[in-house]
Amino acid sequence: MPRILSLFYSLCLIWSFPIQAAILDLQSWEPVRDGTTTLSGNWDFYWGRLLQPVDFRSGRELGVPMSFPIPGVWNKVQVGEITLKANHYATYRAFLKLSENLVNSRTPLSFEISSVPGAYKLFLDGQLVVSFGTVGRSVGKEKPSIGTEVYTFVPKGTEVELIFQVSSFHHRDGGIWWPIRLGTSSQITRIREI
Repeated sequence: MPRILSLFYSLCLIWSFPIQAAILDLQSWEPVRDGTTTLSGNWDFYWGRLLQPVDFRSGRELGVPMSFPIPGVWNKVQVGEITLKANHYATYRAFLKLSENLVNSRTPLSFEISSVPGAYKLFLDGQLVVSFGTVGRSVGKEKPSIGTEVYTFVPKGTEVELIFQVSSFHHRDGGIWWPIRLGTSSQITRIREI
């Protein structure tokens, strides 16, 4: 029986944080004490693919992702043997690790997403929550938009999955240029007003 429990526990850990998953550790961050933070760091990066949450849960082989920073301009960057170009598309994915205190406080948090050239979609814990412009695989399929978007949510658990689909066919630079800011909804509102 202990062997079955050990196997079950191992499977839960694998499902919780899949191998290769980028983790942004915010467990020590307390927004009331520390103010806003950014989701800067290396994310899993799938160049030339527009993946959705179902793709990661399907169990099919997606290949080993590259690692790419947010913020970061992706054109002319050499990743392994691939030279990235401005006019293309990709999927970013990372897990946020939040403290139990923050989750238990039920504090509404907000993302501020600024100046992503082209178009993007943001999925949070498997749900599409922001769509800015129309993401496409070619210049004719993409409908670009640029500006700042805010999304407010209450975390349901200490692990939050974020997936960004991004396409960039109408600007000389591609990628997520600016840090994604995270704070309480009142902090983000105050920053936007200033």
